[in-house]
Amino acid sequence: MADKQPITLLFMFTSWCEVCKNAISEVLELEAEYKTGKKVKVIMLSLDENVNNLKKILAFYKEYEDKFYYFNELERKNWASSF
Repeated sequence: MADKQPITLLFMFTSWCEVCKNAISEVLELEAEYKTGKKVKVIMLSLDENVNNLKKILAFYKEYEDKFYYFNELERKNWASSF
């Protein structure tokens, strides 16, 4: 039987959302809990309009920096309007 791929959890958040910021630790703990069996892979996607807001969060979660990605909402609107 082939190895199963891990479940990928895409967690989208903004730095100004207190509920989101509080959940970041919980999501990272979930991945750590299932890391042994490599059952869950987490991707954290910031929807902030200012990358500096994400940088502040990354300063706190430095050891998880490879989990965080930045997606500028204004870029998304410009991209979507080109169709």
